[in-house]
Amino acid sequence: MPSKFTSAVIGGAACAMLVAAFQIGQASVHDAFGILACLAYIVSGLIAVWHYTTEHSLTLSGKEGVLLGMWSGVVATIVGTALYYLLVALNVLPTKEEAIAEARAEMEAAGVEGAETATQFIELMYGVGGLAIGLVLAVGWGIAGGAIGRAVWKKGGDDGS
Repeated sequence: MPSKFTSAVIGGAACAMLVAAFQIGQASVHDAFGILACLAYIVSGLIAVWHYTTEHSLTLSGKEGVLLGMWSGVVATIVGTALYYLLVALNVLPTKEEAIAEARAEMEAAGVEGAETATQFIELMYGVGGLAIGLVLAVGWGIAGGAIGRAVWKKGGDDGS
């Protein structure tokens, strides 16, 4: 069976660009774009499976679709993290300090307690913890996208798996 590397990279890179667009929307338009950014990781598996089945005119087994989705989620995390740091460096997305200041200001304006908890959460998400959580989410959604894509894009005869 041909290598799935190229398809995983294409799916992951396309997903990372979509996620970056949603992150920009979250920072500049509305927080709801953050939910779309998380769900967009399904796209990594979908695109990877679509590309692979189209390029090689074959049907993937369930296991192959899931694995391809998983690897595309890993690629999406790597590329997405690099894009994220680039966007922070270009002042398109807020730094950790800016995000903390904004969260504290919003909570104080609303009279809500828990600014310290929000600060701790933001610090977690801007560090290694955020990368680990992002990787788990991206792989999970990538697997879902790979499974969905495998069921949708079938070429030739089904292998019965």
